[in-house]
Amino acid sequence: MKTDYEINCEVANKLGYTSAGSKTGSSSVFVHDKKGIRPYDWVNRPDHYITLVIEYEIEINFSDAHMVWCNWDGESSSRSFGEDFNKTEIGQAVCQAFLLMKIESA
Repeated sequence: MKTDYEINCEVANKLGYTSAGSKTGSSSVFVHDKKGIRPYDWVNRPDHYITLVIEYEIEINFSDAHMVWCNWDGESSSRSFGEDFNKTEIGQAVCQAFLLMKIESA
């Protein structure tokens, strides 16, 4: 299973940010953005992962019957993922759904 830091790095890369590293023992990744170098932690900070939910219209739910996270594909079915995450790890599930999305660059 990937660490929170590794997941955050993948999210940063997919968003087109240039990673500038992290503090030792932190899951945050420092990225270059319009305001300079700032830390982001999409996995653990709701104020960070909610931006992914809103901007990319991520819809996820936890299937109690199957004990997995699922995301709706917008058509007729859902895709299961996140067997390694428990019901309270919402940020990890959001990031995993985001990383599974096919985002077209402009």
